[in-house]
Amino acid sequence: MSAEDLKLRAVRCFLLLGICAVAGVVLLFGVYLLPTEPMKRNAADALSIMQQEGPMHRLIPDIEASRIDNYTDSVMLNTAIYGENGNALMESMAAKRYSYQGETAFGGLVKYLSGETGCEAESYARYWHGYLICLKPLLLVFNYGEIRLLISMLQLIVLAGVLMEMAKRDLQGYVKAFLAGVIFLIPVTLQLSLQYSQIYFVTMFCVSFLLKKHEKLSLCGWMFEFYFFVGILSCFFDFLTYPLVALGFVLLVHFILEREHSETWSRFMHIGEYSVAWGLGYVGIWCVKWILATLLLRENILRDAILQVLYRSSVESSDSGVTEIITRKDALLANFHLLVQSKVFIAVICIWALYIACKMLRSRFVMRNKKPNLLFFGGGGHRYRPAAVCMDSFKG
Repeated sequence: MSAEDLKLRAVRCFLLLGICAVAGVVLLFGVYLLPTEPMKRNAADALSIMQQEGPMHRLIPDIEASRIDNYTDSVMLNTAIYGENGNALMESMAAKRYSYQGETAFGGLVKYLSGETGCEAESYARYWHGYLICLKPLLLVFNYGEIRLLISMLQLIVLAGVLMEMAKRDLQGYVKAFLAGVIFLIPVTLQLSLQYSQIYFVTMFCVSFLLKKHEKLSLCGWMFEFYFFVGILSCFFDFLTYPLVALGFVLLVHFILEREHSETWSRFMHIGEYSVAWGLGYVGIWCVKWILATLLLRENILRDAILQVLYRSSVESSDSGVTEIITRKDALLANFHLLVQSKVFIAVICIWALYIACKMLRSRFVMRNKKPNLLFFGGGGHRYRPAAVCMDSFKG
């Protein structure tokens, strides 16, 4: 890539970042103009749910992977209903919520919805809180339980939409692999948690867009900017849950779409390039929020955010009140343990592995019984490779 091309790409990304930042500010400003009293009345329904389930509720007893994050949901609801007739622009940047001295965020919402007095305003300005663009209007009409139900239905609808787009692209054979990825996100927890559903919707939207516009993005040379935009969306709507899933799903679908147009090595090189683009978009829009909040609120949000990044990326944790040393190896093992602690997950993995093995053996048997000149497939006469068998093992 020439220096001129790099310069053009940098200008495009800079403009895209600016446009997205302005759009984010305008949209948040708009929802902060909405009346909060109806939101508070509808949010009151969450009190009984929160009290019954608690901050970290396991939908299936003793299965950690079935846990939903009501604690963060309480932060999101509390932030959505906050309203003291202040400046809408400043309020949208500060993202305040009701809190009580000595109480957790979860306990603070429970107390506020119970009608207890003595609450204070607590700011959470280092995040964009893009979810408020959807949550605030929803709370005007629906209560918390109804929003959960609506999210459940919408998740099935957007998944069906993605699968239909895959069918249009003649990718029916990869549907099983795609659904396997969705299954391991534990759909039941996504459907009942505001916190977990955000990245799911971002992921499905971006995958669907890529399936529809892949050729246009490639021909116009905007693929790098597309991944930059995916990073922006991930940061804007996410509350630091599992943003890398958005990148991973989009990259895998892109890898499949390029299977007949580029060599395997070239596609792996693109994975690295587009991962960088995603990271730049994610970090870039986050930094914009820190700078805007610092300038508008006249508080050092930038310093607070940097300190939090250093703390969250360190090996020390004191969230429980006791300082713990958590290495990267410990974190990986903890996540792996979460996956394999259930016999259900182990059974699913074994069945899936057996299915893939049978498909690969069947593919090899078929290829051995074909004539040599049939070892070429596709309109472009691509030579048969073992890697293709692995990809086709998902087909059915």
